Amino acid sequence: MRRTAPTAVLAAAGLALAAAPAGAAPYDGPTEARPFAAVTAENAPNPTSREAVLDLAGTTPDAGVPRCLGDASFAHTAWAWIPPDERPRRISVSATPQATTGPVTTATPDLALFVQPLGGTPQSADVREPAACDGREILGDGRADANPQVDAVLPAGRPALVQVGWRAGDPLAPVVATLADERIDRLAAPAGDDPDAAPLLDGPGAFEVPLGGATLGAGDPAQPACPAPATVWRQVRVPAGGPWTVSGDGDASTVTVFGDPLAGDSALACADGGDGGPLAATVALSRPGRLWVRLGTDDPRAGARSRLTVVPAGPGAAGLGAPPPDARRSRAADALLQCTRRRILLTGARRAGRDRMLLRGAAGGAAAGRRVLVRRVGAKAVVARAVVGTDGTFVARLRAPRHAAGARYVATLGRAASAPLPLRPRFAATAVRLANGRVTFRGRVTRPFAATRRVTVAVRTGCSGGRARWRTVRTVRRSPSGAVVARFAAPRGLDVVLVRAATRVRSGRRTVAATTLPQAVAR
Repeated sequence: MRRTAPTAVLAAAGLALAAAPAGAAPYDGPTEARPFAAVTAENAPNPTSREAVLDLAGTTPDAGVPRCLGDASFAHTAWAWIPPDERPRRISVSATPQATTGPVTTATPDLALFVQPLGGTPQSADVREPAACDGREILGDGRADANPQVDAVLPAGRPALVQVGWRAGDPLAPVVATLADERIDRLAAPAGDDPDAAPLLDGPGAFEVPLGGATLGAGDPAQPACPAPATVWRQVRVPAGGPWTVSGDGDASTVTVFGDPLAGDSALACADGGDGGPLAATVALSRPGRLWVRLGTDDPRAGARSRLTVVPAGPGAAGLGAPPPDARRSRAADALLQCTRRRILLTGARRAGRDRMLLRGAAGGAAAGRRVLVRRVGAKAVVARAVVGTDGTFVARLRAPRHAAGARYVATLGRAASAPLPLRPRFAATAVRLANGRVTFRGRVTRPFAATRRVTVAVRTGCSGGRARWRTVRTVRRSPSGAVVARFAAPRGLDVVLVRAATRVRSGRRTVAATTLPQAVAR
């Protein structure tokens, strides 16, 4: 799909391909999209909550609509409509299997968001390219407690279509799509908010990129592994082939590199700063050419910025503006170990593709170069190996177990062992970022939920007797789907900010405490 094709022609073609066939189930095509209906919102007055209950029985796949989670995704689909608003807004859409009196499904729905042009309607739907996707490819199989969610900052006047799907073989349970919608300040769009108007830069070099006022538009192709609710684009000419490193900093949360011509399937590499790694992606080019670079941000407030760096990969890039070794990560890793007697920690786990998991941990700079072994609790076999980096952190890659809900893993460094890490904790931190003196915490609570939505966020203020002292800095409410977002000013005097959050979840007939693992970010 080339972006240079006439928009009107492609939109008409997309409509013809995606229209629901005669006699199809309700909401089976975008032209039949169901509106969201208002429900009682515990978070009133903003964001407001609305729902659309979608029965997928008898639905079919949508011809001509990209399946952004693989060929097996969206085998049965239904659609919902988000009307335009006169103001920019931040939306969050989640999909949850509806509770029924029969067997409870353990499948994870597929979810996609299509941002529409100004004046768009369901009858003129443009479904050539989803702007955001989430589902089984990201969350994994067999997670009855996992709900896909997509977030977007929509420009004023822009409607959107929501596609919900099941895969072939999944039970066709009804799905409840929940929409949280919050108006935000109207800011001037930064240069490159629309990829069609992305400035052209000559690499190598470092370039300042304003992010304030960024949105997610109809031309943004989804990359489920590196999502962002708002994006800014640059075109970069590279003068030679070989490996190139593209990185961002500041208020950027993701960086994605696309080949030329720009399309959803032309993505070459991406990086998500929320997984604890550096915000840098490396691509290998066979010849000189042009790259499309997308910087994503979670917080496109006034004054938000990032420095985009595009340099040849390897030691020779030192004098060309390449970012120095990440000393901040080294300080963060050492800080995690300060209030514990353990010499090695597992700090989190996330899905990496269809059948792989990434386990991240910290062992401190003194352990750089040493080997880490990972075993499943109760088993002797080594399931993954890793080497501690110069920044004191490590990443272990392993095959995801068939039944991950109760799986726990331990990492060992010589005779030292970490505490067991559950692959599916009831409350997990998904991203913690520090930029311009403010911390953004993101997490997810899994079902079954407690009646309360209250979540407390705390920072570590010191250690006493080998135990950490914590101070609550923010109290927020989780979303109906379990998402948690908290923003607060970084405490003064702390070189490294350690954050954790706590809430209540239901376990059988009672509620129990659920607390995230501590996460560290350095200034």
